Amino acid sequence: MCARRTLRALLLIVVVGSLLGCSRNLTAPPSTDRDHAQPGAVASIEAVGGYPAWILRGLIWWRGLGDRFPVDCGIALYRVEYWTTGVDGAPTRASGLLAWPNGVRPRGVVSFQHGTETDRASSPSKPDPSNGVLAAAAFAARGYVLVAPDYLGLGTVAGLHPYLNAATEASAVVDLLRAVRTIVVANGEAWPARTMLIGFSQGGHATLAAQRALEAAPIDGIAVGASASIAGPFDLAAMSFPFALDGASTAASTYLGYLLTAYASVYREPLGSALREPFATSVPVLFDGAHDDAVVGAALPRQPRAMFREDFLASYAGGAPNWLRERLLENSLFDWTPRAPIRLYYGSRDVDVSPREAIVEADRLTQRGGNVTAIDVGAYDHNESILAAVPSVVAWFDAMAAAPQ
Repeated sequence: MCARRTLRALLLIVVVGSLLGCSRNLTAPPSTDRDHAQPGAVASIEAVGGYPAWILRGLIWWRGLGDRFPVDCGIALYRVEYWTTGVDGAPTRASGLLAWPNGVRPRGVVSFQHGTETDRASSPSKPDPSNGVLAAAAFAARGYVLVAPDYLGLGTVAGLHPYLNAATEASAVVDLLRAVRTIVVANGEAWPARTMLIGFSQGGHATLAAQRALEAAPIDGIAVGASASIAGPFDLAAMSFPFALDGASTAASTYLGYLLTAYASVYREPLGSALREPFATSVPVLFDGAHDDAVVGAALPRQPRAMFREDFLASYAGGAPNWLRERLLENSLFDWTPRAPIRLYYGSRDVDVSPREAIVEADRLTQRGGNVTAIDVGAYDHNESILAAVPSVVAWFDAMAAAPQ
């Protein structure tokens, strides 16, 4: 009873703090015509609350993080809808979170890329104490402009989420940065000179995809200063897929069902060539954005191999032509040379994403000339690794933001 009362009291404080939090009336000229929309144009901006510093300190205390996340200021939260590019190359709307630090001059911009979410409502732009608010508390309350894309098909805009599709992950990140820059400038604020990227799990993949895109096609005023990936997958074909297929994680079937549903749709491949029945029919329904991970996981077999056709897995393992392997190679992120420094954090007890992903990725990108370091945060599992890594990331970003240009 005591624990329940404590939780109810905390939730009441968070709700009251959200209602009392100061939000500036940020505006920007909206672009609502899909036929003439440019990537990064603002479709709408809506205030969704704010939190004074003391509420954020209480939230961090409740999560057991103590003083590991220093809070310098309160924050204002906004939901931004913006235009980006869909899997078909046409303009499409997407949504994301903007967290603004109150009463301070922003020290930089941080883009946070979230991990795997099957429920459209569990997205940063619909912030709650366990999702967007905590990311905002870690960075916006430290004085950064924090942006967090929902990705395509999640947040406020319905549709298929193209899970682990590098191109649309990158465009969702880049175009939200463009949209927020427009909002900042339209409201008479200076756009900070430094942009840092951080992502967890799927967001670690999205982070490197976005850095690669920004460095390949630079955008004035949005230069990557540093990137941090936590428990991210990078070599999808040779490491990520086989590791998940072994089924060490209780979420392995969810990851692979999500991946197959997305890739079959994006690349117009027959899902039945990879998954056996009844899964070829039932799995796409589970990933329509309306089911949370508990519902999805309960509907799938504990061992992911049970979902697949034996001939499909045999062709994959034997090196025969296989459409999934080809698309996984296309979306892997080990064959480029980053310019900005990267830190790849991992927990040594992670059974969702192999710790070797970070180690091998750091070695490959370093050999290509990048400044990339793999960092073991300790004996943490997948979800624990982000809380272990973020304080180090904040300190690193602080040092990067303070360094001379």
